[in-house]
Amino acid sequence: MDGGLRRRRPRGGPELEPLKGPAIEIPADQDQALKERWEAWQRLPFIRGSAPITEFIVWEWLTKKKGLIHGLDFIYQAPFLGGRTMFGGFIIDFYFPSQQMAWNPAGLRYHYTTTEQRGRDRLSKARLASRGILLIFLWEDDLMERPDYVMNAAWRGQQLPGRDV
Repeated sequence: MDGGLRRRRPRGGPELEPLKGPAIEIPADQDQALKERWEAWQRLPFIRGSAPITEFIVWEWLTKKKGLIHGLDFIYQAPFLGGRTMFGGFIIDFYFPSQQMAWNPAGLRYHYTTTEQRGRDRLSKARLASRGILLIFLWEDDLMERPDYVMNAAWRGQQLPGRDV
């Protein structure tokens, strides 16, 4: 070895293979009405581009089941530290100012397949924690299989175990 230095394996675990196939889709056993509500929601003026079904499931739970009001009780796509316009800034999908809590519906493909993205998520979580804000990740497979359980736990400030972010 050169100069007596040893090469160390980088921390953070191995890179995972990117998931194959399309992004998450509405399961066939779910009702057509859900798809129609999701498509209508995506046409609202504050939805920029195509929003994933997981964000719609959270939105609908917050507004229909909890009776929360967007802009008053929670903010959708809240920018922190300049949002995407500033280096180091980021967007939180759902921010609850009165509870000092944020939720991020996280797709496995984007948020869990690379060490780089897991690192960004950890950094976001630490930055928010330094401001007294709890960031909870809501994983797409959990949201699709058991949405009420996942969001009730998150509402109580509990991150479901299983994935380290």
